[in-house]
Amino acid sequence: MNRTTDGYIMNGNFFDPILDDRWLEVIKYKPKDSPEKEIKLVDDEWENLPDTVSSLQGYKIMMTPNAPTDLRIITSGHLQAPHTVVPLNQGENWLGYFQETSSKPLDALAPILNYIDLIQTQNWTMVKIPGFGWIHNNNWVINYGDMVIVNALQACSFSWNNTQPVDPKSVAKATAFEYIEKMDYTPFYITIPDAKSVDMPTEIGLYVNGVCKGASVVEDGLIHICAYLEDDEEITPENTNLVFFYSSKSVPQNKSIYKLSNGQLQHNREGFTYYSIEIKDMGHVVPAPHEVMLSQNYPNPFNPSTTISYSLPEDGLVELNIYNVKGQLVQTLLHEHQGIGTHSVVWNGKDSNANPCSTGMYFYKLTFNGKSIFKKMLIMK
Repeated sequence: MNRTTDGYIMNGNFFDPILDDRWLEVIKYKPKDSPEKEIKLVDDEWENLPDTVSSLQGYKIMMTPNAPTDLRIITSGHLQAPHTVVPLNQGENWLGYFQETSSKPLDALAPILNYIDLIQTQNWTMVKIPGFGWIHNNNWVINYGDMVIVNALQACSFSWNNTQPVDPKSVAKATAFEYIEKMDYTPFYITIPDAKSVDMPTEIGLYVNGVCKGASVVEDGLIHICAYLEDDEEITPENTNLVFFYSSKSVPQNKSIYKLSNGQLQHNREGFTYYSIEIKDMGHVVPAPHEVMLSQNYPNPFNPSTTISYSLPEDGLVELNIYNVKGQLVQTLLHEHQGIGTHSVVWNGKDSNANPCSTGMYFYKLTFNGKSIFKKMLIMK
């Protein structure tokens, strides 16, 4: 990098083209021998602008959804020498891959494979399992300019190995699902042993608590989904579905739902958190509903509570309201974005002021993507 121009390699000057709170949320980095640091706006001042930018350093940059697509950081200087020695601390290291040629991860890091147990990029994570080896997909490639996180079991150093270069390759983005990307993700691995003999989906979406948390294009028997979970949110068989998308289907609804079963989901909490499942029953997927459906509440009549179930043919905004026989709004049970599939809500028989409703007929109304459905129910005390 340019070390001749005064101040050029300072955060403030280098990142100046994107230092605008209209489209930049935060820049994170982890200098050697230092904890994680951030460039973010605090009290109208950007923090950590005097720090030095390094070619060896990896950076995470989170832009706002409305950021211009033509933003560029123009750099000057000379290419980093290919055999530059990169020092690693014990623990997590954020690295910049400055080799001009792309490489398979296990080749690029061949000199230190015995000393690391995690390799992570923006789109995939490799984890080393004792006695098993690396969980990885053969399609994964590290490209020029990638940010790579490496966890070292001890302090060591290496030079990027580019003796077996490959063609650059980017991870294809799923287009059939909508989800919100975050700065960090939890790896979710899917293994399908019979991938060559079954009707494989084109994409798979991961739904947790009725919301799509990530999706992946299916290219191999091992599928990796970046799960953008909320803080303290976990994936369980009870709260999680997989949605299969088939681009070749000729029917109006080309999605199917796969429900995780007990004992199938593996959750690793030791060392690095990740989830994994093996799907051996691809024939047990359930076709997604073709249209919104509202079931009769159960039990009915009821006292004091009842369950209302409904099915959605796609993701969208759902509103569920309770009305009395005069058409007056009694309670709004739901007003939120939910995912494809079947959902249920319990009504405790109380109004919006938490007062118990009297015996009588009530109506529940489901509104989804401009369509409304009414059904009757009876409170009997």
